[in-house]
Amino acid sequence: MAMTDGAVKTLNALGLYGKHDLATESVDRLASTDGKKAWTSGQWMTEKKGGSDVAGGCDTYAEHIEGDKYRLNGYKWFSSAVDADVALTLARIVDKDGNAGKVSRYGSRGLSLFLLRIRNPDGQLNGIQMIRLKNKFGTKQLPTAELLLDGTVAHCIGEPGRGVANIANMLNITRIHNAVASVSGMRRMISLARDYATRRMVFGQKQAKWPLHTATLAKMEVETRGCFLLLMEAAQLMGLSVSL
Repeated sequence: MAMTDGAVKTLNALGLYGKHDLATESVDRLASTDGKKAWTSGQWMTEKKGGSDVAGGCDTYAEHIEGDKYRLNGYKWFSSAVDADVALTLARIVDKDGNAGKVSRYGSRGLSLFLLRIRNPDGQLNGIQMIRLKNKFGTKQLPTAELLLDGTVAHCIGEPGRGVANIANMLNITRIHNAVASVSGMRRMISLARDYATRRMVFGQKQAKWPLHTATLAKMEVETRGCFLLLMEAAQLMGLSVSL
């Protein structure tokens, strides 16, 4: 849901609603509360050489078909939500001879942003091969995989060469969602620890009566409140940027 929320923000920020068929349908479906109509979105950026250096390690290239349509070829090392309906991804635009032009030079300003359907209307994958799922926590809930893009049809959205800047909206919103989940988990853990301490007997008295235990809970409480305040500040700043 974090990436779905971020995708809607990204597409709206680019002013594509009502002007681009796939983007318009995507916004309507991604924001829908109708389970039969709703879509979800993935975010495919990281490549083998990339890591946090997304721009420097992106080898995926895009060959022009017509209009804003391109064929993507490359290997996405860490692709989130591979069971989604659409995805936002980055690639370098090349000419028919495979040469990168000025807009696709090395670095963040050489990447363009693309919107793609993961499956074609017939239900077949859109030039996508799922190599393997990542062995990590949460893979069942959020399938993350290595993907080979082999002629994947995608639409270039936004100004070519401005992909990193354009996808920043998605990154910011997903980070807020992740922070909400993290702080919520911290609060839940403290609540469970406090409750258990009022019932467990240790050396003849309730665990909550021992100073070392209460000091530990107090330290956890301070850290949780600090994280909560930081989260609220970040959310407020994001809200201000949206309203400007």
